[in-house]
Amino acid sequence: MTPAFRILADGADITRLFADRLLSLSVTDDAGITADAFEASLDNRDRRIDIPSTGAVLDVALGYAPKPVCMGLYTIDEVEDSGPPDTLTLRGKSADMAASLKSQKTRDWDSTTLGELVSAIAGEHGLTPACHASLADTRIEHLDQTAESDLNLLTRLAEDHGALFKPAAGHLVFCPRGLCQTPDGAPLPVIQLAATDVTRWASSLTERQFYRAVKAKWREQASSNEHWLTVGEGEPVMMLRHPYRSEAEALAAAEGKLRGLARGRSSLRLDLPGRPDLAAEHPLRITGLGPLADGDWIIQRVVHRLDASGYVSTLEAVRPDDLMADVEPGDPPAKASKVKSKPSPRLTDADIAAIPPAR
Repeated sequence: MTPAFRILADGADITRLFADRLLSLSVTDDAGITADAFEASLDNRDRRIDIPSTGAVLDVALGYAPKPVCMGLYTIDEVEDSGPPDTLTLRGKSADMAASLKSQKTRDWDSTTLGELVSAIAGEHGLTPACHASLADTRIEHLDQTAESDLNLLTRLAEDHGALFKPAAGHLVFCPRGLCQTPDGAPLPVIQLAATDVTRWASSLTERQFYRAVKAKWREQASSNEHWLTVGEGEPVMMLRHPYRSEAEALAAAEGKLRGLARGRSSLRLDLPGRPDLAAEHPLRITGLGPLADGDWIIQRVVHRLDASGYVSTLEAVRPDDLMADVEPGDPPAKASKVKSKPSPRLTDADIAAIPPAR
């Protein structure tokens, strides 16, 4: 198979302009809110390349002839001219990550749901809302957005609810971690890799470094009295400084933080011949690499790179058990403890210790 690429700039095919001068081309696909990235380095030995302006939108495809695979739209936000040797480098971020998402706003969200909030924000940025059904009906009685961007607000809500969000393929996706679905709800196919598919690999298993309990405070609106609640038990304890508007919001934040602190026990890195089908959030199944690597994973990052050495892909993945919330769908609301009372029966030391080890 012959590696190939295609680049359209604001709709015009400029592949031939790149072909004779291309030194390297890479696309990075990240899970969560980290913007996907594009970088291309071009041989500018005769100084004849017109330096493009930032803001151009590139449609990038990478893979094999005759039909490379679309890798997304990227807005050029950095141009670097360097030497020797004279090299022009273009860098860009996913066009779905609109700059408007970073604009600060001050407003209140009252008597709404998470799905309605996601829909409203998506509409403001020209995106199609894709809030998962398990989260869409979550009630929000009151939420302050004070000099805060929509990007930061959604990041905060995702952390509180054990979810992730990301603008992708024209959608504003808000879903549980590790769900492995497309924006329209279809399951992502499991990518299967054997030892013969991989050129280099590394897998690690580390002891979880986490807080055993999280404390959060909430403030009564009528009296401004503050109350603390605790999720988990034991030491050390993490204290969330941000005061919440209700006990329910404080509870969700504390549970989400404790779940997050229990993630990241296992990791996998693979180098392999270029695979354009590899993408972040896809489920992955490994065989033939030994007990630390074999089994199920979820891809967190993929870097596709084409240069003089050929087309290669590098991926990073984590175990589903380390990524997903340890609370099963349909569990009743936690009965969090308040200060000087018994700790919550959920997410205790024993519960966290019982999380299955990496398979």
